[in-house]
Amino acid sequence: MENVSYDELFEILFDNDFVDRYETDKERAVDVIIPLLNSNQYFEKSLLNFYKRIPIKRLLIGDGGSTDNSLEILKKFPRVVVFDQHDFKSQGFSIKKLIEASETEYMIYLHSDVFLPESWFDAMWGHREEKSWFECARKKISLVLWDDIKQTERERAYSGSQFGNTKRMQEAIAVVEDDYLQRNEDIIIAELVGMDNYMKFLDTFHYHQMQAKKGEKEPDLQIIPQVKRVRDVKWERRIYDMQWKGIVKYCNPGKDYLLKIVLGAIEALRKIDAFNDEEAKSWVKETNVEWIEYIWAKMTLRSSLKKILGKYRRK
Repeated sequence: MENVSYDELFEILFDNDFVDRYETDKERAVDVIIPLLNSNQYFEKSLLNFYKRIPIKRLLIGDGGSTDNSLEILKKFPRVVVFDQHDFKSQGFSIKKLIEASETEYMIYLHSDVFLPESWFDAMWGHREEKSWFECARKKISLVLWDDIKQTERERAYSGSQFGNTKRMQEAIAVVEDDYLQRNEDIIIAELVGMDNYMKFLDTFHYHQMQAKKGEKEPDLQIIPQVKRVRDVKWERRIYDMQWKGIVKYCNPGKDYLLKIVLGAIEALRKIDAFNDEEAKSWVKETNVEWIEYIWAKMTLRSSLKKILGKYRRK
């Protein structure tokens, strides 16, 4: 993997010159998709970075109802197509529609809050025939810069910057509906493509910004000194409910990391008194009954272990 370059980061943050790589690299031009619901103060810098690093044929934006100046910023850039998606319930459905709208042989999915190093596109392009859908490592920025080694090493997808074969992606996401893909869409899309067709290549990375977004749809961030989200129970109830249901609906059981995410979301819902076992079991039976034994057998085991440990602690 490339070494971290502070000089490159400062160049991204302070260089205001627009460079359109498409003009000099049209043979490799790709459609780029970004689901958007407000951005942060570096959005314009991110767009300048994207156009400089990638030969963007069209920038496809799925606007979920932005209330900040994101759409005004986008007007400064060429070949932007904005889709009105404010009626959509989930980011995953936005991504599906953007993938369906992509027309180039290969496409790129980006978050609005990432930066790309100079060699990102060439490295990712070099892997285009190896897998149908792939991503890279991530490095986080919050005044200081660090390698996000834990997320990089994990089996699951995390997204932020991904590359794929458009036709294969369109086939994979055909089953997605506007329901439960929210903050889990990276995992589910990778599973739908098939993990044999997915890879996390480590010869490049993206810089992931740890900044608060402008808007009311996501909790703010605070530094105490570590970065964490301000508690918002209403947001947690919605996100964790979508998270476990999305994985159960669209993924097959049997993988430890998927089960861990499902159980983690359910545990988070229990802590805020927002999970009903009978209603959940009924929904799972109707949606993907194979998950029943995985979820409740594991939860029963966890509960038994807690009781046993609790007795020993009391002694």
